[in-house]
Amino acid sequence: MCLDRIVEVLAAQMWKWLKARHVLPLASRFELFLAAGREPSLQMLVRKQRRKFLSTIEAALARAGAADSRSTAKVILALIEGLMLDTLRTGNLVLRRGELTKTLRALIRVSHPRFDRSRTIA
Repeated sequence: MCLDRIVEVLAAQMWKWLKARHVLPLASRFELFLAAGREPSLQMLVRKQRRKFLSTIEAALARAGAADSRSTAKVILALIEGLMLDTLRTGNLVLRRGELTKTLRALIRVSHPRFDRSRTIA
């Protein structure tokens, strides 16, 4: 999988979450995050799911040749969560799909100046 494919997959999933017809699933996600701060058993579940998503992003970046895939994966996850939260707060999308894709691509390239776009995952 090359950089462009990673960006496409991430952008597609983020767009799916951001463009949900009903805000309830998005709102529920953040309610769950907030509740996890008060409930240890819930905190373990949220932490496990977040770690799984983070490791998936990290592994894809590492296989594509990223120098610091862990840090970049954390920044991407923060971007995802920030955009979702801002969408809930305003009721509007902050970025259109093309802008989202360009932002993800730029983030990965800036974080990894020597990132090889053509390198594929075996």
